[in-house]
Amino acid sequence: MLVATTAFACGSRSGLPIPEPTDPPGPDQCVSLRATAEIADLDVFIMMDSSGSMDYATAQGTTKWQAVRDALAAFLQDSDSQGVGAAISFFPVVDEAVPLLCDAAPVCGVPDACQKFAVCLPSGGELCDSTADCVADGFPEDTCHKIGFCEDAEDQACLPDDGGGCSDEQGACLDVGLCKNHYQCSVAAYDKPVVDVGVVPGISAKVLQAIDSRMPNGGTTTLPALQGAIARAAAWAQANPSHKSIVVLATDGLPTHCDPALDSDTPELGITHLVEAAAGGASNGVQTFVIGVFGPDEQGEAAPNLDFIASGGGTENAFVINTEDNVTENFLAALSEVRITAKSCEFAIPLVDGALPDVSRLTVQITPAGGEAVTIPRRGSEAKCDAQTGGFYYDKDPDGPVPPARVILCPASCGLFGSATNRTVDLLVACDEGK
Repeated sequence: MLVATTAFACGSRSGLPIPEPTDPPGPDQCVSLRATAEIADLDVFIMMDSSGSMDYATAQGTTKWQAVRDALAAFLQDSDSQGVGAAISFFPVVDEAVPLLCDAAPVCGVPDACQKFAVCLPSGGELCDSTADCVADGFPEDTCHKIGFCEDAEDQACLPDDGGGCSDEQGACLDVGLCKNHYQCSVAAYDKPVVDVGVVPGISAKVLQAIDSRMPNGGTTTLPALQGAIARAAAWAQANPSHKSIVVLATDGLPTHCDPALDSDTPELGITHLVEAAAGGASNGVQTFVIGVFGPDEQGEAAPNLDFIASGGGTENAFVINTEDNVTENFLAALSEVRITAKSCEFAIPLVDGALPDVSRLTVQITPAGGEAVTIPRRGSEAKCDAQTGGFYYDKDPDGPVPPARVILCPASCGLFGSATNRTVDLLVACDEGK
């Protein structure tokens, strides 16, 4: 948190008219606030995919789950992460009262909940109801085959009419489907973190314990998971307005459950709905960063879809990690980049005698090490940032019902003079007329 240093430096010209908001106070002008800006406190809400595919191996011989766990451990132990707030949740959330496998709808407890599958083979390119569907979808050499699931490995698909596909340890291949309501799909099931916000390093052991106590299993309920994480982050940000709250979505798969579009004729809407959820968070000041872990055969399809989600969340591009590379090292690098990006350009507005200063008179100066201060102009919003001249804006409209709590640099000004360690950012507020 920023402890403001205030200075009253009234000169002989203190009676001059108040300058425009983008003008810095002159050398002889009364200044009611002069403070070196402090980076806003950062709170990271991690929504971590714990679906069954996270248990698949990487080229390094460990599972994706273990590799990501080790990256998070290193991130939480990094001295640069000290003081960062962290919370963690997982998806899917399972309804323990509903079985996963079913051979009829009554087993699932509600009508039409037992979903059977078939796939076009040998391509495996499309789900089908008949061989005619395969031909119509562009696979004229394929035929439609039923999908079942292994008796002792419920997330392992097999072919009950074609010799199975389950190992001895996985049991028989059962001619069954999945209860769609086995996975909880309400936002409320995901908006309460398993470990709620605490400050690193004090919270680190709890986060790692939560990961270690969870076993990867089940499908990918990305939509309610992301909506829940954003809802929690937004609520936290509202209660802690001087903090910057972000969501980190860590996943190894595209959504498979909890969005009706996925079972429709337009399954691509599943990505659209995730983009809309991320955009809704960004409009409320909660950015979504996306980190994906995929095999080389999956990366081509996954990367553009995750980029769409990240762009909707205000973070441009996703971090996509190939399982043929060092997953732990690259996931840690992605987390570190997220921390740097999220922390480098947002500053808490200090209070003066317990009250917010007059932000209509606030100006921002950036000074390079050993150089001259540059005053940057105020913009009405992020959308009004100039790509060349930059500027700054507030996290909330100063004329709105909720006062702003943070100054945010436009991208062009954020990169001014290089890294944050090579510059100083100062906030200045001119005195009221007559002081």
